[in-house]
Amino acid sequence: MRLRGWLVGLVLGLGLAPAAEANQIWSRVSGQWTVKLFQAQGDRAWCSWDTRFQTSRRTVSFMLNNRGLHLFIGAPDMRLDRLRGQRAAVVVGGQAYPVTFTFGDFNARTNLGGAAGVITAESRAMRGFIEAFARATSAEIRFASGVNWAVGLRGTRASLAHMAACVSEMRQRNGGGFDMDPSARDPGALDPSARPVPPGGGLDPTAPGPGPDPVPAPRPAPGLGQPKG
Repeated sequence: MRLRGWLVGLVLGLGLAPAAEANQIWSRVSGQWTVKLFQAQGDRAWCSWDTRFQTSRRTVSFMLNNRGLHLFIGAPDMRLDRLRGQRAAVVVGGQAYPVTFTFGDFNARTNLGGAAGVITAESRAMRGFIEAFARATSAEIRFASGVNWAVGLRGTRASLAHMAACVSEMRQRNGGGFDMDPSARDPGALDPSARPVPPGGGLDPTAPGPGPDPVPAPRPAPGLGQPKG
């Protein structure tokens, strides 16, 4: 399966692929989350760990390669290109991981917006985030506008073994680079299916006011400013 055009732009912007085409090697689903291995022309491979909101069709992905761990968000009818240069945070439990969006795009023909930024480029921090997210009981993305996207976690722990397998094959295909700690290989982990799916409507992080299904905003992460409204 070839990578869709709008995602190719993201991948090029993050330095994940040297060419305009990339193929999906395999995909493994666990609950709300899917792990995918991609291969671009040459020896550049990377892993994607993503979820999709069925109602709003928003997408949250963590893309990992030898250069770092990247957050990608996509949504129809949202000018997410306006997030470029803005800060946000992925909040996992009580830990906030700051992100600055360095990529943003909006396709006027399909009305699809996307934005991306680096969470961390340090190997230990990459492993720590993946393991913390897999075992978390709550997670959300907090934007500078005060909007928050709650993220469903059903299937994350069970998919940790899939992430370890993806990283292992990525490393083989790339001839080295980032690797997961063997302790992350947890094939016997139970799927914490009691964790609910968040509301599907969501909020537009680029809008000045609340969206159709407002979510109570907790205190913002450091450096993100105060929530509006």
